[in-house]
Amino acid sequence: MDDFLVALGLNPIDGRSAVSSGVAIGLVVLSAVVSYLLTRYLLLRVVSPAVARSKPDWDEKIRARRVYHLLAYAAPALVLGFAFRIYFEGTTFGRTADFVDTFLSIYLIVIGLLVVNASLNAAQDIYHTYEISKTVPLTGLFQAAKAFLYVVAGLLVVANLLNIPLAFLLWPMVILTAVAGFVFKDPILGFVGGLELAANDMVAIGDLIDVPQAGAFGHVMDITLISVKVRNWDQTIANIPTYSLIDTHFVNWRGLEESGGRRIQAPIYLDASTIMPAAEDMRPSLSQINHVPDYIARGLNEMAELRVGHRDDGSLTNLSLYRAYVIGYLRNHPQINQDLMLMVRVLDPTQLGLPLEIYAFSTETEWVAFEAVQSEILDHVLSMVPTFDLRLFQVPGGTDLREFAQPYRDDQT
Repeated sequence: MDDFLVALGLNPIDGRSAVSSGVAIGLVVLSAVVSYLLTRYLLLRVVSPAVARSKPDWDEKIRARRVYHLLAYAAPALVLGFAFRIYFEGTTFGRTADFVDTFLSIYLIVIGLLVVNASLNAAQDIYHTYEISKTVPLTGLFQAAKAFLYVVAGLLVVANLLNIPLAFLLWPMVILTAVAGFVFKDPILGFVGGLELAANDMVAIGDLIDVPQAGAFGHVMDITLISVKVRNWDQTIANIPTYSLIDTHFVNWRGLEESGGRRIQAPIYLDASTIMPAAEDMRPSLSQINHVPDYIARGLNEMAELRVGHRDDGSLTNLSLYRAYVIGYLRNHPQINQDLMLMVRVLDPTQLGLPLEIYAFSTETEWVAFEAVQSEILDHVLSMVPTFDLRLFQVPGGTDLREFAQPYRDDQT
């Protein structure tokens, strides 16, 4: 046994017997194991329930990231470091204490790195449970903190291995930082861009954005240190560099959803040759259609209040009656936001006819529901055009040309 200890570089004749040294090592290992089990028990059975009573969601996130388990691994290192100094100081085995201290120091640095990293992940998970995380995303900030943590841990490991003060590594780090500024340009710009996006509330998770330069149009899924992830309408994923949103033009549709209305702006092209003074028998015929007289009366009153028309029936045209009807119809539509702008206006004539534009806001902002409301309104408004002795205008197509040429063909036959 003594020969074996000598082969290991230990001298059993140094005030302690080989047996006592073996017993001491066993006690040290046993103390380390007991310290781990005791610390783990206290963290999981005492600390965790205390956190759960005050913040249930917090404890769930902390447990999911295994913060308590990782923290318990630090206890054995502290016990081993203390015990080796107590049990083996003044012995031949004490010559290896420096190596053990170095190993334990690196072990504690790694454990500390894992604990802080898991704590940051838990803090990020907890932050995402609050509504403010949708408007002020801090994913980039958490990633930057982790990157800084890795750098510091790496410096501490190197300083311990080389047994030099940490200050001696600062000058090389300045040079490495300058080089990293070129190598890691995108993450640095992304971090700065992410801070500016968050500070100015330009974009948040869940926003609907349109970035033409990147070919992206959809909802923001995540904002990281390097990129903004967008799920497009066709279910594809677009990753846009964070800093590019500062330099390029993009549209955020969040205001549309917050306003409670989505714009309907649709022109109806009428044949200008069908516009004429309202016939005397038009009102009686219109009065037999449900709701039409009420809608026309409401529309004419609104037009008069805005001083864009008057109630002189002798000057009314079929177009003004139709426009009044559309206004009244929209004013009574349950899915039109009456608090936002609503108007029906005549635009400048074009080669495609006289445009009558509907400008209103639907209470439905979700895309499919909005299109259903807009289609319903246009279906009805278009179907009512002939009722007012008006006609829609469209460029002649193949059927029109065949009907135009039919009399000539009959003459030829």
